[in-house]
Amino acid sequence: IRTLLVGASILTARETLNTSMPDDSLDFKRLIQVIIGLEPIHQELVYDLYWKGLSLREIAKEWETDQSNVIREHKVLLIY
Repeated sequence: IRTLLVGASILTARETLNTSMPDDSLDFKRLIQVIIGLEPIHQELVYDLYWKGLSLREIAKEWETDQSNVIREHKVLLIY
């Protein structure tokens, strides 16, 4: 997950540096640093939910676990 996030951040930063404000690049860098600091389960949840576009129900099915477990971890992530 970390490798994917770093690669994606480099590509996005490169594309946006020419067109956006410097503050946007700094905000993006901070976001990537927060995601990298997450526990692996939360990194996987962020990746599946926001990058792959899966629903919490689909993630639970893919992880072969109860949907309430995924919802609970998502709540922890949102509080963080």
